Amino acid sequence: MLKLCSILLLFLPFCQFAGENDNIIQELFFKQFQDSKCELKITSIGSGFTNKNYKVFYNDVIYFVRIGNENPKSLGIDRVREFFFRSLIEKENIAPKMIYFDSKTGNLILPFITGSDYGKVYGKWYMIKKNQ
Repeated sequence: MLKLCSILLLFLPFCQFAGENDNIIQELFFKQFQDSKCELKITSIGSGFTNKNYKVFYNDVIYFVRIGNENPKSLGIDRVREFFFRSLIEKENIAPKMIYFDSKTGNLILPFITGSDYGKVYGKWYMIKKNQ
C-alpha cells in the first residue's frame, strides 16, 4: 500500500483535474474578445512539466490554449525570450500568429492546427534511426 501511495504522490503534480483551469481560460477569452457571454467548449489535450494545454472551441473556431507553469524560471524557461523569438518566426510565416501571450504567466492562445502528433509520427522514426 505504501508503494502505491508513493507512486501516486510522485505523479500527482502532473495530474489534471477536469475544469481546473476553466475559469482562467474563460477570463483569457473575455479579455481578448470582449465577449461577456463567451461560451467555450474546453478539452484538455495534455500537459507536461511546464504547461497545461487545451483545445478550446469558441464562435465556431478552434484555439490552442496553454496555461503556463507558475515558476518557469526554475525550469530554465524565459518567457520574454520566448515572446521575442515567437514574434520573429511569425513574421516568416513559419508559426501561427499569437492571439494572446502573457510573458509573466506563460499563458498563450494560438489558432489550433489540426494534424498528427509529432511524437507519434516522428518519434518512432527518430528512435529507429538512432538505434541503427
